[in-house]
Amino acid sequence: MKCENELAYRLNFSGSPALTIAVELELQLLDREDCRLTPMAPALLEALAQSPWRERIRPEISRTMVELCTGTHADHGTLRAELSELRTVLTAAAEDMDILVAGGGAHPFQRTPETGMLDDARYRRLAASHGHHARQLTLFGLHFHLGCPDGDTAIYLTHRLGRFVPHFIALAAASPFWRGEDTGFACARLSSVCAVPLTGHLPCVKDWREFGRYFDRMRSFGIVESMQDFYWDIRPRPELGTVEVRVCDTPLALERACDLAVLGQMLADYLLTEDVASPTADDYATYPVNRYNACRHGLAGEFIDPSSGRRTSLRHDLLQTLERLSRHAHRWHALEALERIERAAESGRSDADDLRDQHAAHGALERVARFQAERWLES
Repeated sequence: MKCENELAYRLNFSGSPALTIAVELELQLLDREDCRLTPMAPALLEALAQSPWRERIRPEISRTMVELCTGTHADHGTLRAELSELRTVLTAAAEDMDILVAGGGAHPFQRTPETGMLDDARYRRLAASHGHHARQLTLFGLHFHLGCPDGDTAIYLTHRLGRFVPHFIALAAASPFWRGEDTGFACARLSSVCAVPLTGHLPCVKDWREFGRYFDRMRSFGIVESMQDFYWDIRPRPELGTVEVRVCDTPLALERACDLAVLGQMLADYLLTEDVASPTADDYATYPVNRYNACRHGLAGEFIDPSSGRRTSLRHDLLQTLERLSRHAHRWHALEALERIERAAESGRSDADDLRDQHAAHGALERVARFQAERWLES
């Protein structure tokens, strides 16, 4: 009994209002002259120390990046308003220091060991543990959180949203270039993330109690200390009362980041109210293949339905999924967001295609990086 009580204390799930949304958005800091990553995050954050938004603009693993962290929102409109204000504040401070701010999942040409990890206890542990792989984590992603009233709901959504991991990867894909090369991928960022342990997906636990036993066992092995030591594509965050979706590249434009978070909200609402099915281990049978295909080919990749085995294009499956979400878009005041996502799915294009077009037109990866900064400023 003592062990169970200790476990409950460590993994108490702090429930939050169902399906509220919050966003973490990792952004590149570029030198205005040559568009290389610049290690100016500490100075930029110091310049923002007196800003009322200082708690929403935070350091990340590298001195060449910052993270925008929103509060909790009920719908698209207020989320978009906060992110727009954060962009204005950050961009103004960056301009004063000749820094460009950019989206995109990876810097197109700079080698990551040149960028410098932040001098922070957690990141020093990462460097000691993962060596070269830790230095490769100067990559840029969109993470969004969905509020859950309890741990069982969080486990259910973590499993059930797994089917749509490829859809989010493809819609957000914005890292075709890395270290000066065209990788041939729409999303190259996730390949580097997967080099460290404890990536992929949540084990096939059925509820929060069973997950607690799994966590306790992993902690007893000395493998993890907290939920942040799991790098799963989707993970519960008990201290926040959320499920966190972590697979998206940082989009080039702020609007797409908001739309993707709200798509997660609509999908979760659908899964909880219309498609209530018990997760099984079979749900993950096609997971690594579908995930890889999305990273490699984006919306043109093949998708294998884990329940039927039916093969189709990811784009086709996404469009069929979006047809089911109209009622949920009304509920969360997100019809315009749904329409934008539908247009993106119909076109079959992503930010990765726009970045390749820039390279084809100008023949220089510096121009690609500058384009990333220009897109970040678009309304």
